[in-house]
Amino acid sequence: MTKTLLVNFLFLLFPVLMHLIFFEAKYPVNFIRKNNYMIFLSGISMVLCMTFPIKFEFGFIFDLRYIPFIITSLYGGYGAVLPLYIVLNIYRFMIGGDGILLSLLYSTIYFSVIPFWSTKFLNSPPKKKGVYRRDHLISSHALFI
Repeated sequence: MTKTLLVNFLFLLFPVLMHLIFFEAKYPVNFIRKNNYMIFLSGISMVLCMTFPIKFEFGFIFDLRYIPFIITSLYGGYGAVLPLYIVLNIYRFMIGGDGILLSLLYSTIYFSVIPFWSTKFLNSPPKKKGVYRRDHLISSHALFI
């Protein structure tokens, strides 16, 4: 389980590392929001997290697919998260198993609510961004508990 968790963290760091290695010095910050490479890298990260989920001993399967989805929706808005929404749901249906409808419900709620806060998040000072991220994660997860 620990090995799989660390591999999933590597999958989450993949888009960030690719940006830092290949694109940071070449392109301005606004390039991230206006181009598709971050959407593509986040999609790869999301698919990899779903392909190699964290399996607990008592049969529960958990993956971290919503982390790139939420980050992309906060930084990119609706235009950036729509392709990820489509990829997430198509790949989830391809995987199959229990919880397909719940996954569709959660991703639809995330898709409709979180990008709505994107402008407020991007215009906030850096200290408040951490507070907004925490509040979004707590409120979005509290809905499903």
